Amino acid sequence: MYQVLLADDEIHVCQLIEHLVEWETLDAELCGTAHDGVEALDLIERLHPHVVISDIRMSGLDGISLLEKVRQAGISCAFILVSGYRQFDYAQKAIQLGVTDYLVKPIKKRELNRAIEKGIRELASEASLAGHSPPPEGDPSGLARAIETGGPQLDQPFPSLAVRYGPPFGENPRIYYGKFVCGEGFSLQTLDLLYHHLSARIRETADFSAVLTARYEDGFLLLASFRGQPPGVQALQRRFQAILSNFAHWIVLLSAGMPQPGESLRDAAGRVRLAAETHYFHPGETAFSASAPPPSSHRLPDLPETLGSLPDAMQVLDSPAVRRQMESELRTLESAGDPEAVFRYAAWCVDAMNHALSAFTAAQGGLEELQYLHRNEILRELRHCPSMVSLSARLCNVVAGKMQSTRQVIEQLENRPVRIVRDMVAQRYQGHISLSDAAEATGLNPVYLSVLFKKETGVNFKDYVANVRMDKAKELLRQGESISRVAELVGYQDTKYFSRLFTRVVGVNPTQYKKLYL
Repeated sequence: MYQVLLADDEIHVCQLIEHLVEWETLDAELCGTAHDGVEALDLIERLHPHVVISDIRMSGLDGISLLEKVRQAGISCAFILVSGYRQFDYAQKAIQLGVTDYLVKPIKKRELNRAIEKGIRELASEASLAGHSPPPEGDPSGLARAIETGGPQLDQPFPSLAVRYGPPFGENPRIYYGKFVCGEGFSLQTLDLLYHHLSARIRETADFSAVLTARYEDGFLLLASFRGQPPGVQALQRRFQAILSNFAHWIVLLSAGMPQPGESLRDAAGRVRLAAETHYFHPGETAFSASAPPPSSHRLPDLPETLGSLPDAMQVLDSPAVRRQMESELRTLESAGDPEAVFRYAAWCVDAMNHALSAFTAAQGGLEELQYLHRNEILRELRHCPSMVSLSARLCNVVAGKMQSTRQVIEQLENRPVRIVRDMVAQRYQGHISLSDAAEATGLNPVYLSVLFKKETGVNFKDYVANVRMDKAKELLRQGESISRVAELVGYQDTKYFSRLFTRVVGVNPTQYKKLYL
């Protein structure tokens, strides 16, 4: 099955493309979604998709720069660029970099699927011309590379794969999945060290007759056969954990199973991996059997009716309400015991939050301060949480924290016109200054500015100007200036009017105030 990655900073465009692609017809599946160029490059380097569909204009890296870096890295994939601009220089640069196709928005279903089909044909042609290239060092059979890249050959039953790739796994191979979890923060470099350290020493832990490890995003797949009686999964897990004794806070969780008659390696590996994922619902356990059937899928519509109101609460940035609802819905999912349902829900929450952010961004003119959540990065982090409690807390903190930071940005943005007006009054209080002048300076409607200004300062614009002038008048009177001169310096040509206003604002007339300091 061919892996397709989508990259577009508009969430709804990604959702539209996902809806338009004829996945089954193309024998393809979505392997990842990125909402900026940097995240897209990271996913491409880790997932090695067969096809990348990317927007031209994205934050971090634009589509052309992304394509250039992918080609420089030597990653072979079909690349389809999407743009809302019919500009020849974009197309020309893309052609020079070997783009598969160049689509112009609005995206048409037929053109999109033809472009993907074209990319798949190009990949097949390249593979045919290249022949069977030698597998990377440490994978003499090429099977580990096929597992890591999700090649379509994994849909074959395991015995036929064993014959094709050559490892002598025997008639009763074991499949293990080792998942790395940590209760602390971590880096991708640490994950790399964990995997390479464990895979280098894994043969020392048991009497294998054949063993092969393949890297996954949150752990590793282990295919093995044994010369004697295989060790129990708990015993093997303890041996693996001993290897990681120098890595504080990290635990390797191990699940085990055997291919069923006629079962493909992809399905068998997925079943064993899912068994390891059930650790969220069994705190303290570190070893799991994949002999039991996987839990039935708990679809999102089966959640409480409050699910429908969650986006509404996000739209108004009601952080406490969102947290309460998410915690309740996660408890419902925990009772179902289906880890994939948990991650579908987590992805749904992140997308819903990003949808709310897109509304704020549009209302504020596309402000850079309102950055989207990186869904794949968040899901990757959640997969390393040691328990459902920590997963729930982390997801709720991410979403609620984004809401709080967004509220702060919005409040700052709303305060910006008020700051402009205050600065303008401070500089121009000696001359004529009106609400219309302030509205023109801020680009806002005078009525809206008046409401916003009073909300932030507690007084209307006219009174604020008078207060600034009176504060300056008091300072000048204390310095001994005459009342008529003070009135002129703070913007009043009529001394009697100034005196009446001063008395009303300060509580004493200018003469009395001056006597207090002279």
